[in-house]
Amino acid sequence: MRRSETAVVMGGMLVQQVTAFLASVCIARYLGARGFGEVAIMKNLSTFVLILAPLGLDLALLKHSTFYPPGSREFNGLWTCSRVLVLVLNLVLLLLTAAAVGPLLQRVYADIGDLSYLCVVALLGLIFAADVQISGAIYRVLGRINAYSVAVNYCQSLLRLVLTVLVLSCGGGVAAVIWVNSIAYVSSFVALSYLDYRNSQTSLVVSAQGARLSLAVLSESLWMAVSLLIYQAMRFMDVLVLGALTNTQVTGQYNAISGIAQIIQIYPMAASQMMGPRIAEFYRQGNLNEIISELKLYLHRARLLGGYMFAGVAIFGAQLDLVFGRGFQFSWQLAMLLATGWYASAILSPFGYVLSMTGRHKSEVAILGLGVGCLLLSLFLFIPYLADVGAALSVLLAFLVVNLVRCAYVVRIVKENPLSWRDLSIPILLLLGAFASQELGGMLLDRSLVSLVAECALYSCLSAVTYFFLSLSASDRSRVYDRVTAYARVR
Repeated sequence: MRRSETAVVMGGMLVQQVTAFLASVCIARYLGARGFGEVAIMKNLSTFVLILAPLGLDLALLKHSTFYPPGSREFNGLWTCSRVLVLVLNLVLLLLTAAAVGPLLQRVYADIGDLSYLCVVALLGLIFAADVQISGAIYRVLGRINAYSVAVNYCQSLLRLVLTVLVLSCGGGVAAVIWVNSIAYVSSFVALSYLDYRNSQTSLVVSAQGARLSLAVLSESLWMAVSLLIYQAMRFMDVLVLGALTNTQVTGQYNAISGIAQIIQIYPMAASQMMGPRIAEFYRQGNLNEIISELKLYLHRARLLGGYMFAGVAIFGAQLDLVFGRGFQFSWQLAMLLATGWYASAILSPFGYVLSMTGRHKSEVAILGLGVGCLLLSLFLFIPYLADVGAALSVLLAFLVVNLVRCAYVVRIVKENPLSWRDLSIPILLLLGAFASQELGGMLLDRSLVSLVAECALYSCLSAVTYFFLSLSASDRSRVYDRVTAYARVR
C-alpha cells in the first residue's frame, strides 16, 4: 500500500474510532451504564452475525479476484454471484431470527426487555453491511481502497455519530440507537452502489460461469469465515459472557473501556490492509524473502503508533470516568489488562495472513479454535470471582495463546523470525513515559478532565521525543531537523 493510501485508510479508521468513541460517550451520558450495557450486548451480537454474513467471501475474494483481469467476464461474474449468494442466505437468516433465534436470546438476556425486536432491526442493517464488506475486497483488488475508505470509514461513521446525537437528544433509547446503526450500513451500501455506477463496475447479470466460480471460492471462503469467527470471538465473547453472568451495569462499564482499548488497533490495521494480496502473490512466486520483508516493515510501523496508544490506554484508562460520567468506574488492573491484550492482537494478528494466504487456512482454524477454547474456559473460571477484570484477563490470555502459536508456525514457513526484542522496547519506554506524565499531573493538578487532557498532552510530547531519538535513523533525524529549522526561519 502506498503511503498516501495508508494515510487515507488510517485517517478513516481514526475517524471511525473517534466517532465511535464520541457516540459511546453520548450513549453513556444519556442512557447510563445500564443502557450502555444493553447497546454493548446488541453490538457484540451484531458483530457475531456480521462475521458470518459475508460467508468469508470478503477474505477469499482478496485472493481469488487476482486470478482474473479486472473488468473481465470472470471477474464481474464472480463478484456479482458472490453478492447474490450472500443476500439470499442472509434473508433466510432474517426469517430465522424473527421466528426462533430472537426469542431464544431473549431468555438468555432477560435484562433487555425487547431483545427479540432489536435483533430483527439489527439484522436488517447487517444484510447491507455484508454486501459492503464483499465490495471492500473488490475495491482493494482494484486499487480503489481510498474510495472505499471514504464511503465506509469516513461517511458512515460521521453519519452514525450525527444521527446518534440527534435521536438521543430527542429522547430516543436503545432501540433508536440500533436503528441508527442499520441506517448507517444502508448509507454505505448506497454510496458504494453510486460509485460502482459512475465507474461502470456494477454488473447485475448472474451467469452460470459466475455461479460456478463463486461456489468454488465458497469451498475455501467458509474455512476463512470460520477462522475469522473463531478469532473475532475473542473480541466479543467477553462482553456476551460477562452480560450473561453479571448484569448490564457491569457489562456497560467494561464495554466502555474495552472500546477505548480497541483504538490501539488503528494504525496496525491500516498498515496491514494490503498485506493479504501481496503475501499471496509472493508465496505463489516462491519469494519467501519478500514475505519476511513485508512482515518486518509492518512490525516496524505498527510498534510505534500502536505502542503509543497502548501505553496511553494502559495508564490513563482508569481515569475515563471523567469522560463517561460518574456512573462508571474503571480500575487500573482492567485498563492494563485490556491494553496489553489489544496491543498483542494488533501487532501480531497479521501473521494470520501468512497462514490464510498460503493455503494453511485449516491450520489457522485449529489455532484459533485453541484460542477460543482458552477464552471460554477462562471467562467461566474468572468472571464469577473477578467480574470485569476476569473478562479482561481472559482476553489477554487468549490473544497471547493464539498469536504466539501463529508466530511459531510462520517462522517455520518463512524460515526466519521477523520479531526482535526491539519490538518490546518501544512500548515499554512509552509506558514509562505515560506513567511519569500521570504522576506529574497528579502532583500539580487536582483530578479533573482538564488534568487528564494535560497529562495526555505531556505524554504525547514525550512519545514524540522517544520516536525521534530511538526510531528514526540519523539521516531521517537530520532531515526532520532541517525541515523544522527551515520552517522556523520562515515564520
